[in-house]
Amino acid sequence: MENQITKLAGKNLGPTLAIFAGVHGNETAGVLALDWARDNLQVNSGTVYLVVANAEAVAAGARQINKNLNRCFLAGNDGNAYEDSRVRELMQLLDGCDALLDLHASTSDQSTPFVICEPPSFTIAKLFGVPLISTGWDAIEPGATDGYMFRAGKIGICVECYGKAELDAGVALAKESILRFLAYFGVVDYSYQPPLREPKLFCAQAAIRKQTDDFSFARTFFDFEVLAPGELIATDGAQKYFAQPGQVLLFPDAKAKIGDEVFVLGRYEEF
Repeated sequence: MENQITKLAGKNLGPTLAIFAGVHGNETAGVLALDWARDNLQVNSGTVYLVVANAEAVAAGARQINKNLNRCFLAGNDGNAYEDSRVRELMQLLDGCDALLDLHASTSDQSTPFVICEPPSFTIAKLFGVPLISTGWDAIEPGATDGYMFRAGKIGICVECYGKAELDAGVALAKESILRFLAYFGVVDYSYQPPLREPKLFCAQAAIRKQTDDFSFARTFFDFEVLAPGELIATDGAQKYFAQPGQVLLFPDAKAKIGDEVFVLGRYEEF
């Protein structure tokens, strides 16, 4: 795939920023937004890298080639899979960057857009205008792009741009996220209206992994659904999962492979 990494340099000194898309190859909104940015951005200062992260998966229209690239961003990664080799290149690039914006999309047909980041990135994340900010992921699912930047003491933000059936809205949000991210750091000229409302805060607390092929959800669940206390969530072989008071469910995926994340639990909290 051409244009895996595009470097845009301004005439003036400034920060070095990275914008990723295609970490999961079947999430196309961010990749289309990168195509637009490559042709339309006017960078005045600093350096911006536009990166198609998992280019082979994007070309194949698949989530991944061998493994989830967004669990590979770990210092000392010495794996042999394609994603391991690719992530070492990407980590080297990120080591020279001050901040990262990573564009994703939900695998559900329809989904509420939200931001994933850790507390040091909350200030900028609140400017994106999405209704939810989600945090705590680095503790339960290490190896993501934003977590890699967080552990390096830098800004790392992932934006989940709607669901797979909402492509136009996802591309529009991805473009707007790019512009607001770059404007925050002063590398492009772009004026926008700050959000009128503060987003809700979701704290991820546990990632549940599939144990057997005998897995089923008790009913259809939706991203960020508040569960009824004590209700049955899912059955996995002999294991049953029941909701605790105040728990919220995210990323239900009954088709996950054994050992992979099948749903996430967390809670709404205050900033």
